[in-house]
Amino acid sequence: MLKLVSIIICISVLFPSDRAILKSMILPGWGEYSLGQTHRAEGYFFRESLIWLTYFGGKKTHTWYQADYYAFASRHAGVFLNDKSYQYSVDIGNYDDFYTFNNTKDRRREVELKYPEGEGYEWQWDTPANREKFDDMRIHSGTAEKVASFAVGAMMAHRAISLFDVLYLQRNTEIRLSSALIPLGSESVEFRISLQF
Repeated sequence: MLKLVSIIICISVLFPSDRAILKSMILPGWGEYSLGQTHRAEGYFFRESLIWLTYFGGKKTHTWYQADYYAFASRHAGVFLNDKSYQYSVDIGNYDDFYTFNNTKDRRREVELKYPEGEGYEWQWDTPANREKFDDMRIHSGTAEKVASFAVGAMMAHRAISLFDVLYLQRNTEIRLSSALIPLGSESVEFRISLQF
């Protein structure tokens, strides 16, 4: 999000007197709306709303799953994840217990990856099924976080598209720039940009 704010500030320095460009960088479609292109602006407003919903939905889903798998690990593996790295969560999702993990690292000569004994890293899953359930929750949480990151990238791209669109509209050229978000199943979205000459 900090990158997005930095880009908006840079654009306002480059185009200090051009309010339509600055408006498009703050809210895609606002610049088009100020130029009288209300129908065109509605498309930008709609896409921007979807992007923000995707961002907040991804963040919230990540938080929910993370809270769930933290509590699940505490209950079924006897370990607290609050002060542990994400890699530790990955490791406990792949091994039934602390000793199996460390022994495997010894056999592979990866001793630098072992966890120290007696420092709160020990775990023991009550059943392999619970370990697998934990790992599924962790993966869902990570996927939701990636969706939120994708949404930030989409926000930046959407602003750039709106900026170029305003530039084209101001110069009365015959070039048309448009974009669309197209759902591709339950886990992916395609962001399509098109130029019409």
